[in-house]
Amino acid sequence: MPRLPSAVVYVCICISVAERDKKHVHRHLRFRANETLEVRNCGEPVHIFDGLPVGRRGIPEWYSSQKPFEMDELHRLYIARHAPPESLSDAKWNYFWVAGFTKEMCGTELFSKPAENCGAVDANTTQAGIDELIEGMGEFAIPRKFGIEFEFVTRSENLNRAKECFAQKVTATFNGLWGKDCSTSADCDIQGWSMQGWAVCTAEKKCRPFSDVTCKSRDDYKKLPCSQMWKWDTDAAIGHLGEDDLKEKGVNDTSSEMNGYPLELISPFNPLLEGTIGLRKALWTLILLRDQGVQAPKSVDLHMHVDAIGLTPVQLHNIWANYARFQFVIAEMTADAKINNIFQKLMLMSSSGVRNIYSQMHKLSKSEGANDRFQDKNTTQKKAYCETIIRAWSTLAAGNTCSGKDAYARGLQVNINPLPVQGSIEFRAFPGTHNPKRFLEWIVFVHRFLNKYQDHDIGLLQVGDAEAAKQLEDAQYAASLDDLEGELGVDMSYWKRRPWLDNDPSCQWKPRPN
Repeated sequence: MPRLPSAVVYVCICISVAERDKKHVHRHLRFRANETLEVRNCGEPVHIFDGLPVGRRGIPEWYSSQKPFEMDELHRLYIARHAPPESLSDAKWNYFWVAGFTKEMCGTELFSKPAENCGAVDANTTQAGIDELIEGMGEFAIPRKFGIEFEFVTRSENLNRAKECFAQKVTATFNGLWGKDCSTSADCDIQGWSMQGWAVCTAEKKCRPFSDVTCKSRDDYKKLPCSQMWKWDTDAAIGHLGEDDLKEKGVNDTSSEMNGYPLELISPFNPLLEGTIGLRKALWTLILLRDQGVQAPKSVDLHMHVDAIGLTPVQLHNIWANYARFQFVIAEMTADAKINNIFQKLMLMSSSGVRNIYSQMHKLSKSEGANDRFQDKNTTQKKAYCETIIRAWSTLAAGNTCSGKDAYARGLQVNINPLPVQGSIEFRAFPGTHNPKRFLEWIVFVHRFLNKYQDHDIGLLQVGDAEAAKQLEDAQYAASLDDLEGELGVDMSYWKRRPWLDNDPSCQWKPRPN
């Protein structure tokens, strides 16, 4: 979907159960007086738009009204349909995202420090805080290895300075580690706190800071010891908050936020993060970055890769389909800037491209080899599976490969493109954050989701692909956060409270300027 000129209202035309099998769709007509309007949020009827004018697509004109929406009504995705009462059940659904006119600033984060800070953190206090955060999540399991891609704007003037400052912080924080005898980098720990990734076992079998090893090229990061380290990179798509953005967040001294360098920091490939130890490594890294000073503008994301080796086509179908079922629910767990974003495409079953992707995935889940596990060494198997699905998005020759970054389907919130090369699937929906609690809630949610749904096909594989796509679209319109909480069997109160909205002026209701 192309980016609309206003960041406030996003409208997607969704095709109804009755109309989607037709060869063409009629042009949208204006709402008529004898028609009924129905609006839902996560499957439940809502009446907050009653009395507002209705536009030509059946969307209440909330964005031009002076109605004072409450916070609980904002930053949510609604669906609406309109028709004469006798045919309302067959009418098409349209979706729209309700937010104040804040230029997508809600959910973004200012610099965590007023200036660059390269000094040590208190290791004991930090570790105790990490333990408390993890214990507060209740029971969860992380059976699959994973990787993290952090994106931020740093206080540093360039990438080398950002890395140098971080190295100073690591060296000072863990000064009792350096020079310790080791056999491998895994031996470089303090009181059981594994620093693999930030500490390296050198050829002299001594633990040294990561900065003592030179890692520059892609090839360097494919072999030891660089493959054991976090990879420092940049991304031209990342930009700091602008002056208008900062005014929306109530910042008076905007100059203090309008500088810095775009950072992409990627977790080690060998080994990947694993279990709660890997989770602690990721949290340590985030907390060190936060103490160094980073900003999370609307242009940054948090990408999470999950090891798909050992999964089957049937299990990937189940993960993808259940994520699509709860797509509208999960959207409200992210941020305004991620709803109409080409890098985190909503998996809308009303979209022909998404429906084609799903139908092909469904077919492969009922074909020969559907229960064969993806093998690490069998690139041919993974590539054949991935590209068969990716090519279903479009008949155009360009953008239908899993080898690079050009595939149209790569931007879907569950991305299978990394499967052939990296052996992983990617979850792309979440915004960048330097808040450890917000980060942890998302990472644990994804793992819980995988554990629950990889073997749960909700009956879709019992019918043909066309009927399954229809059923999945209907389920998408009906799914709720309560449903997700009940099926996962965990407390989802964090996502119900949405604490990232608190005390942020850019999250408050503001009508669109006339």
